Amino acid sequence: MLVDMSISKLQDILSLDECLQIVRNDLDTKLIKEIKIINYEIKKADDLCGFMGEYFKLIIKAQIELLQDNGQSVKIFNYFIKSQPIFNELQRIHCESKGVFRKESGIYKNILPNLQRYAKKELFAKCYLAKEDLIVLEDLMQSGKCIRHLKSNEYNENYYKLVLQYLAELHVASMSWELRDKINIQKDFSHILFELDLTVTNDWFCTGVKSILFLAQKHPQFQYSAAQDFIKEKLYDLLENLEEFINASASTQNVFCHRDVWGENIFFQYDEKYTNEAIGCRIVDFSSARYCPPAIDVLYFLYNNLPLNAERCELLKILLDFYYNSLSGLARNMHLKLETYTRKHFDEDCQRALLPVLVQRAICEPLMKLPEGWAQKMRREESETYDYYMNVDRTEMFLRVSQLDENYEDLILKPIQEIMTYFGFKGQ
Repeated sequence: MLVDMSISKLQDILSLDECLQIVRNDLDTKLIKEIKIINYEIKKADDLCGFMGEYFKLIIKAQIELLQDNGQSVKIFNYFIKSQPIFNELQRIHCESKGVFRKESGIYKNILPNLQRYAKKELFAKCYLAKEDLIVLEDLMQSGKCIRHLKSNEYNENYYKLVLQYLAELHVASMSWELRDKINIQKDFSHILFELDLTVTNDWFCTGVKSILFLAQKHPQFQYSAAQDFIKEKLYDLLENLEEFINASASTQNVFCHRDVWGENIFFQYDEKYTNEAIGCRIVDFSSARYCPPAIDVLYFLYNNLPLNAERCELLKILLDFYYNSLSGLARNMHLKLETYTRKHFDEDCQRALLPVLVQRAICEPLMKLPEGWAQKMRREESETYDYYMNVDRTEMFLRVSQLDENYEDLILKPIQEIMTYFGFKGQ
């Protein structure tokens, strides 16, 4: 059901007092005598579409009076809002029942600030307000910040290494926080680090597994009887029970993992001259985060961003070496010992993490490769049908989109081939 919400109602998702709190959290208040909010505006971010939320731009106009200056100045502040669905009632019900925003809000309030204390680089977008139904963040795409996304064909080895260096920083910060503050992330934050994605209690996941079976059954390279028998009789049960692969390990190193590092969640930072090479990156969207061995972060990024071609196997080896060497170097700098996470442990961790990574990719790839604007249009004009596609059956969606994009079917079948190869079946 699509909810008709007026602009004035949209403004009500934040109060004037909350806007004041946001600006206070943004500024160094030690230098400020008084802040007065003149007005604020919330606008839909029409160019963005999230799977589990709605995005808005927040513009606050405030009067600032400094302690050492009798004068006053008026400033405009720009922020990004990630909100529980407002305009789509069905999607909001799903979010509320799963605790999506309760989880991510808790991570922004309780976990990310502590990780940042042990990192030498800025790892995250700054968070200025975190509620159980919305999060107000730094607007990374604001003009002048020299930050942007990359399209998949723009990546090169240097960009891959930049993200892997980021993941190594994130993982070492996690180890440092636990050691220095004598905490256990899993024990202390289990109430917010619960599994949202690869669990049988999630209709979205179960629908995704059924879509894998549908695509596998029609894959032209796996029409021979042994493959079809496996798909029909065994594949669903094997894909349905993946939580054991992504839970914390009892025998090796666990860290805070993002678990959803792909193009739309990666913001690359450039210098002021906006040269061709990035100098850093930051990651957003922590709704999939868990406490588990780090290889799942590394493989998810690489398998979702490396092109599936003849060079991938060799580049994959180079990049896995790079990540582990980065992790080891950063750990030494922080005086951490990796006795429970040697290179052998990491390689074993990669083998353990591969199946859930392949499955999540096969579920997400058809959604990531939808034609530009298609999901937004469906949410706006056919919200109940879109909800059906997400949480009941995607077969019709695949057929509809394939008629719009002749390359769509080939794109969404590639991850299926990798799953079948994982289970020992060769394409014919």
